[in-house]
Amino acid sequence: MTRSKITFSMVCLLACGLLLPGCGGGKKEAPTASETIKPAETAPPAEEPEVTAAEPAPAEEPMPEVAEVPSEPEPASEPEPTPEPEPTPEPETAATEPADTPQPEESADGGNAFRGRVIVDGTAPVPPAIQPSGNDAFCIALESIPQEEVVVSEDGGLANVFVWATKLPAGVEAPAPGEEPVVLDQEKCRFMPRALVAQVGQKLIVKNNDDTAHNTRITGLSISFNSIVGPNDREGIEVEFQRSERVPVPVKCDIHNWMSCRILFADNPWHAVTDDNGEFEITGLPAGNYEFRIQHEKAGYVEKKLELTIVDGESVDRTFKVAAEKFAE
Repeated sequence: MTRSKITFSMVCLLACGLLLPGCGGGKKEAPTASETIKPAETAPPAEEPEVTAAEPAPAEEPMPEVAEVPSEPEPASEPEPTPEPEPTPEPETAATEPADTPQPEESADGGNAFRGRVIVDGTAPVPPAIQPSGNDAFCIALESIPQEEVVVSEDGGLANVFVWATKLPAGVEAPAPGEEPVVLDQEKCRFMPRALVAQVGQKLIVKNNDDTAHNTRITGLSISFNSIVGPNDREGIEVEFQRSERVPVPVKCDIHNWMSCRILFADNPWHAVTDDNGEFEITGLPAGNYEFRIQHEKAGYVEKKLELTIVDGESVDRTFKVAAEKFAE
């Protein structure tokens, strides 16, 4: 028994000796845990992320660049002055408008016109004044009435000469007459004016400014008119003719046989009558080739078929001479 116990005790001692290194190995694992704590020493690398967090600070350096981006809108504020130039073009256009305004005036005055003067070559005979006759006390009281068949200025200008277009350029149509009527008046026992033109379709008003009645008779190839116009009839008699005449037609007063004048019924608005200085002007002519006729009551044709070319923006100026001998015929 005693030997058995001793043997059992030795076995137990051996077993404990074997177990002791296992426990000691557990103690050695603790240092192994401390070795795992060493990764905690790697916390300094954790500080490196802090450094990397500090490194983004350079990312703040681009922030000034972002500050530059708002500075770019500053040029955007520069477009604000661009509306300021907008008012400046407005005065510029205003400056061009007045420049455009005189241009039509210049073209109206200087271009597409036929101007001229009719003068007497030599010395035209001066007709004597008219001595009224008959039973009309009003006309007789005037004693003397100017003879207006031939009117010449001091430097030879011939008045009351008709100038009108007889042929228009191809494709040009004559416009309708305006609303303004033509007035033929009778004053101091004579017709006024001595020469006048009415366009086909234009109103003609025959008036009387005398204290006596007058008879107005118009005799043409296509047109005829005969009517008494009472004393001081200022409203007059209104007539309108729808046909033209090839030449100016005579107008007479059958009551006072010295009273006469000439009237042309034209089919277009391009016509004129010379003034007291012998001058005339026809404006607004469309460009192209024309034929004009120039005629005087006493001298007859000055130009029967005058060919003329009108160029846009240009005017034609001519002087026409009439031999003084024509007035003696």
